[in-house]
Amino acid sequence: MIFAKVAKAMGLMLYVDKDDYGEHLANYLSRIMYAADEVEDVPNGVGAIVVDTWCETKPFRKAFPDTPLYVRVPPTEESLASLPQLIRRGFDAVLIDTDLMYPPIGLDVAVMTSEADWALRELFYGGVPVRNQISLLSGGSVVRGADDAFKLLCLGADAVGLSKAALIAIGYEEGKRLDLAEARQRLENFILAVKGEIRLLAGASGVSSIYTSVVGNRELLRSVDLEPSTRSRLKVKAAGT
Repeated sequence: MIFAKVAKAMGLMLYVDKDDYGEHLANYLSRIMYAADEVEDVPNGVGAIVVDTWCETKPFRKAFPDTPLYVRVPPTEESLASLPQLIRRGFDAVLIDTDLMYPPIGLDVAVMTSEADWALRELFYGGVPVRNQISLLSGGSVVRGADDAFKLLCLGADAVGLSKAALIAIGYEEGKRLDLAEARQRLENFILAVKGEIRLLAGASGVSSIYTSVVGNRELLRSVDLEPSTRSRLKVKAAGT
């Protein structure tokens, strides 16, 4: 409930699945990205529906024609190879979720985000780059704060998700009772701090607009001590160049 209230108050989206959803969230549906396996699981009015790659998309599209439909993928080589097929299935966005990997193996989320963004830019349907029509979201427990978020934005993510970092910010521990008012204040302070630090990083990079000047702008990044193969996949220049 704390996260739902903060998401609504601050214009954010909350990512939940059917195990986390309850009637107490009914007033916040427009701010919810709801992960579901079946059409019957999805409450009316959610902001977006999130499904995994194996889900049949037609029932969701038929039942919720006006609701954005996102596909959730882990950061792996297989996910990258499947992007063209997934796009042909009519998704509105690709959500790269590092928390789908346990243990956390596969591609680094930065490499996955950069490669996915680049692949969608080189994929054309009807003479138009698919990237112009598909949103790219990236995040999970590996995103620790503003620096990680800014890096993923520069590498092509339209939005970045926070999970473990937000739990740490409110002082969450399993079995520990939280003061809800204090937890909400701490979460709001954390979000405001992340937003402020991203603006500072953007300003230090010489840009004023996050979406039009930061998203996909790899020129704002330089690599230090990265293997040439990794730097090539990120499409980021070495420091000093």
